[in-house]
Amino acid sequence: MPVLSTILLLFAAYGLGRFLIPKEGTRSPASLEGMLVTTSVGLALFPLLLIFGWLLGLPVITWIPLVLGLILMGLTFRTWWVDGRPFHHDHWDAAALGLGVVSLSVYLIGAYRDPWIGGLDGWEHTVTIRYILDTGSLDEPFAGMNILHYTDAYPPAFDLVGAAVTWLSGSVFHAVKLIGCFFPALCIPLLHFLVRRMTGDSRIGLLAALFLAVIPSHLTHHIWAHSYSLSLGLAALVAMVQAMDDPRWKWPAAILLSGVLLGGISSAVRILVMGGIMGLAAFGRSRHSGKRVFAVLILGVALSLLWCGPMVVRYRGVKELAGALSNYREARAGPRWWGDSVAQNPWVIVGSAKYEITLKSVLVPPFGEGLPAPQGLGVGLALLALLGMGLCLQRMAFSPEGWWRAALLGWTAFNVAGVLGPHLPIRFDEWRFWMSLAIVASFLASLGLVEGLGRFRYRKGGWIILGSVFLFAIMTSLPWRLYSNLSRWEPKMFMNEIETAGYVKFGSQFPPGAAYPLSGDAHFDHIIGYDRECPFWKREVWDFQETHKSMTADAMASWLRQQGFHFVLFDEVYRKTLGVTAFQDRINEFSNSSGFKKIWGMIDENKAPRFTVFEVTRQ
Repeated sequence: MPVLSTILLLFAAYGLGRFLIPKEGTRSPASLEGMLVTTSVGLALFPLLLIFGWLLGLPVITWIPLVLGLILMGLTFRTWWVDGRPFHHDHWDAAALGLGVVSLSVYLIGAYRDPWIGGLDGWEHTVTIRYILDTGSLDEPFAGMNILHYTDAYPPAFDLVGAAVTWLSGSVFHAVKLIGCFFPALCIPLLHFLVRRMTGDSRIGLLAALFLAVIPSHLTHHIWAHSYSLSLGLAALVAMVQAMDDPRWKWPAAILLSGVLLGGISSAVRILVMGGIMGLAAFGRSRHSGKRVFAVLILGVALSLLWCGPMVVRYRGVKELAGALSNYREARAGPRWWGDSVAQNPWVIVGSAKYEITLKSVLVPPFGEGLPAPQGLGVGLALLALLGMGLCLQRMAFSPEGWWRAALLGWTAFNVAGVLGPHLPIRFDEWRFWMSLAIVASFLASLGLVEGLGRFRYRKGGWIILGSVFLFAIMTSLPWRLYSNLSRWEPKMFMNEIETAGYVKFGSQFPPGAAYPLSGDAHFDHIIGYDRECPFWKREVWDFQETHKSMTADAMASWLRQQGFHFVLFDEVYRKTLGVTAFQDRINEFSNSSGFKKIWGMIDENKAPRFTVFEVTRQ
């Protein structure tokens, strides 16, 4: 059902985007390129419509644009039926799509190896998705608290898309896993389309897609909004190139760019800068080309103000908004985030992760646990990228034929400087620059291979040398790529192995029903992530974290029953909070109460209780 729900969302997205795409042109919306770019426009328009309605005071109801999109898709099918065969076959496009499908399969296998959601981001996205579906709101539930991270003030586009899949499927656990795999895979054929649009060479485009599929630093199946922003960013760049020749593409490109801005912060900045670099280089193509690219950038930013504008007003300034974005991280993961770093030095924004770079980590990425954005290129791919950069420098010209080389070199300089942030006076979330550098490096490597073969094929051994480098590039990148996506990711958001086993068993084997973890805020997201109800955004439920400490078991049973809860969890965080003796005494109290029934529990080697689940009896 979640897979079918995702497919229905993509149909609806295509329906929404179909009527914004110019029908004429070298590639119609019925080609593979047209289909994926059109679907990307719809995926950007979907949250934009919901945010616009929210700005007008309407509740956020995800099924309305879904139904609208499916109706429009039905009209498209009718048009295709009347006009005859709609699909235009292109074997280069089919090969690029095949690479994306293979990558998606790898992502899904890796994602479902773990019976949990990896990392903090994924769990928190499940909370925001459920909150949107339950309340129809994008605002914090009550003043003075910052209990949600991915809405108010963080842009919520990724979670609005996730809410649509969850509404269709009924499972937030499967919804976030599926979209977390889909968007990184979507980047692969989109890069093929972008490179072909820029260079006019399908061979370079397909090789760039292949290299992106194997490069270690491309997105993994980690669940976060950057995958949504980066995939729509690639689609936006494709549309910008088309807007250079056809001004009707300005609005689809602007909507795509607004989706990037409404999906995340650091990814949006990178795509905006890369779009600006493309715009400057496009002036070498023609004056109108450069103007149209910058018009797209301005329109995209303007559309994103539907969300960003009210947030700046609400928090009374950009600096205060940055501080609001930092509050969550200060509470949960330490102060290494936007607000503190901006206050100390506006030119140094270090992001939420520690990061170091060495030559070895670039050429030979370390085998380790799958990370949200692994670093490294691989030796062979790095050599091809250097060759491509050298050939690009040699042939670069600020002209209609060479503008894309200037853009590519500008992208290279920008992303390399971003990755080298720890060694530079200006830094901006350098850890996440690897995601965009992977795209640029794949482009350079494919250029180096194709143009290198063209230049050296008549020399003795030229084909053999470059063919060997190509195989070497695959061999020195693919194993790291597969390891980061197929290895089991450790459940770092759980306290220990006992708590991990307890929540996995509860999430997979217990009947549905609302559940309350006595550890409170530490594990509300784990209850929701396993498709159980825990509406902690209600004031009375939030305050229960403190009030239950002085309540008897019978009083707690009465309150939980009144609020509709079915289960109470004694987890490892609660055990650590109380201490071993008090924890055992509390479990004994619940066992002797008529308001609860013990249905499952774990014990340690000393027969002391550990993770325990009680059912609230219905009296």
